[in-house]
Amino acid sequence: MRAAAPARAAAVRSRPGPRPAAPAAAAARGRAVHARVRVAGERSVRSAGAGAAPRRPTPPRAARAQAAAAAPPEAAELAAAAASLAALCTAKADAAAIEAAADALAAAAERAGANRVVPELNDGTFRGFTLSGQTAQRFSTVITLGTLSFNLYAPKDLPVKTLGTDSGSVFKGPRDGAARAYVITTPFQVMSAPAGGPDGGAPAPTGVAGRSLAVGEYEQDPDNPQRLGIRFKKMRLEPAEGTDLARWLETFGAANPGMDPASGVLEVLLPEKSPVGWMDYLLMVEGWQLVRGNFGSTTLLQRA
Repeated sequence: MRAAAPARAAAVRSRPGPRPAAPAAAAARGRAVHARVRVAGERSVRSAGAGAAPRRPTPPRAARAQAAAAAPPEAAELAAAAASLAALCTAKADAAAIEAAADALAAAAERAGANRVVPELNDGTFRGFTLSGQTAQRFSTVITLGTLSFNLYAPKDLPVKTLGTDSGSVFKGPRDGAARAYVITTPFQVMSAPAGGPDGGAPAPTGVAGRSLAVGEYEQDPDNPQRLGIRFKKMRLEPAEGTDLARWLETFGAANPGMDPASGVLEVLLPEKSPVGWMDYLLMVEGWQLVRGNFGSTTLLQRA
């Protein structure tokens, strides 16, 4: 994806997206699944129109349980395959093996009709694993702060290394007044610059760590049941818990005049008409989502 500052979880080279439609049988199963999930809400509306007291909205956890109960019979097998794929990533398996497993999972989800956005399963906080594309290669090593932030933070040539899983975390749902917020959080640590000369030492952690947040909003595409459109509105740089504020400000303060000296937070607003990126969901079952962004990167999301 590339809004003005697209999500790392969806960066990179263009590669063919998923087939636009599942086979007829799988598509029919998918429509039936969604119809069953909506039945309770439709009955509530009819009852209210007949004079009954309107029911309270279904809590998110209960709604997810209803959606999971109405999921295709293959959902449990798909979730197990997604867990195996995450294990491959954690074990740093061969890139070709990871990509092959992701392609097999996407094909199985398409056959089952589980390759579409289910609103009841969509929102939440997720751990991300970047599976393929330039993003996966770029964030497996030391990069510059400019590469991490699309040149929105300074100093742009500062060496940094991402922490945790490659994609950090993804949040979707109500946040800070937005009903459909989309936030990608990438933890990182500042690295020392390599020593000069051909035998110079490798970069090492400096003890200064932080988080970069890409903050936007999503909309479900009315014409494509697989797709969320995402427009990013700002980037946010903040120190990690436990990082000494004085050292953080020494590293970032002078190069970023807009940084708050009391908290060490920097926010950079993006243009009002920044481009809309998108995510196509190759799999969505309880606990797991597999997505491909508009720049070709494939990412596995695990509900936290």
